[in-house]
Amino acid sequence: MNIIEMNAGEKISYEASETVISLNAGEIEIDLAARQRDITVFIDIFWKADGELQEESGDAYAANIIIPPWVEREVDTGETDDEGRAIYTKERDPFDMDNVTLQLWAIPEHHKNKEE
Repeated sequence: MNIIEMNAGEKISYEASETVISLNAGEIEIDLAARQRDITVFIDIFWKADGELQEESGDAYAANIIIPPWVEREVDTGETDDEGRAIYTKERDPFDMDNVTLQLWAIPEHHKNKEE
C-alpha cells in the first residue's frame, strides 16, 4: 500500500491485511477488494463533530483511500468454436493491496483527546 501524509501532525492508526483495511483501531473496517470496480474508486473517511469516523461526509478529512480499477485479461480456454477459432474468457487479476493508496490527514486538535 502506498501511504501519503497529506499534512503535518498526528494521523489515525491503520492496519492492512490481504484485502481489508482497518482504521483507528478497528473503528472502520473496509474490504477493499469488495469495493474494487472497473474504474478508480475513491473512499473518503471523515471525522464527525462527535469525534467518530464515518464515510462520505463530516467535519474534517481523516483519510482517503484510492483503489485502482481491476485488470481483466482474455485467457485462452483451450477450446475452439465450430469454425476452429480459439475461445477466450475474461479473468480478473487478483486484488493487490500494493496498488492501493492511503492518504492520511492530521487528526484535528479537538478530536485528539476524545474519550474512548
